[in-house]
Amino acid sequence: MIGKQNHSDRFIRPSRTFVPLLLAGALAGALLASATWAGARSTAGAAQERLAPLSKAFKGRLPITELNEDEAILHALNRLGYGPRPGDVDRVRKMGLERWIDQQLHPETIDDSALAARLDAYPTLAMSPAKLLEDYPAPEMAAKRMGISVEEYRKRQEATARQQAAAGQGMRAPGETGPQRVVSELAMAKLTRAIYSERQLNEQLADFWFNPDAAAENDAAGTSAARRQAGS
Repeated sequence: MIGKQNHSDRFIRPSRTFVPLLLAGALAGALLASATWAGARSTAGAAQERLAPLSKAFKGRLPITELNEDEAILHALNRLGYGPRPGDVDRVRKMGLERWIDQQLHPETIDDSALAARLDAYPTLAMSPAKLLEDYPAPEMAAKRMGISVEEYRKRQEATARQQAAAGQGMRAPGETGPQRVVSELAMAKLTRAIYSERQLNEQLADFWFNPDAAAENDAAGTSAARRQAGS
């Protein structure tokens, strides 16, 4: 007679020879990474000895002592923004690192009109919470307005999405005619800001203070409004 199956038997137990091999592989990988890092630091250290002093026009009052110009620029772009884009290093080098940082600390002085033009592709960003709830209601509310069940409403939405996809208009996933569209445009706008905004530090701070867990389907309208306020 077969007894009750032990819950622990559901999992595959590693063999006794597998664990030592796994540990040995991990140790070898760690040693290799350590040796590579040590070699890189040694090479970098030798190069640092040959570095020329940074010009006063470039660093201003910044206490840069162990980085060359490109390294200092990359460090700032990575720490104060979302990393360098093509041409960013040359642009910061020409204007000076201290001046670039000062501009980032005063985002109102930075022209970000190119980003604003890109954000026009997401119309829900400019809508009030009341307008969002009216134009992109939750399935339950939309079904009630139409006098049908939620299941029937979802079927109609899926059918509409399939028709749009067949016609080459399926730019959005099924179901994005409701609150999901608001959330999707919010996410796409967030990525667009990170890539194209000249106010990189401002976007970093807005992202830090914005709570992504609030982007739930039931309060998508409030979420969009909160993100706009955080980025303003």
